[in-house]
Amino acid sequence: MSQDVTKNVLIQSLMDSVGISKTDATLCVDVLFDSITKVVAEGKFVKIRNFGTFGAVHRKGRKGINPDRKSTRLNSSHTDISRMPSSA
Repeated sequence: MSQDVTKNVLIQSLMDSVGISKTDATLCVDVLFDSITKVVAEGKFVKIRNFGTFGAVHRKGRKGINPDRKSTRLNSSHTDISRMPSSA
């Protein structure tokens, strides 16, 4: 695949490989992403063999600089979802 893998590309791939409708493929992709998000929000990890591990990563607050105005502001701390690739 030379194109970016978007949600629509995943849906189309699922439709082609399994032979299900677009509605069903969309539901499958949505359920997968929602499940990963829910588990990570609970502070757990999602491990998918030969793909990687999803987990929560805490980002501490830091000073940000607007390059146009040269003004500074404090970016608050937050939690992101991160994927660590599996080893080959």
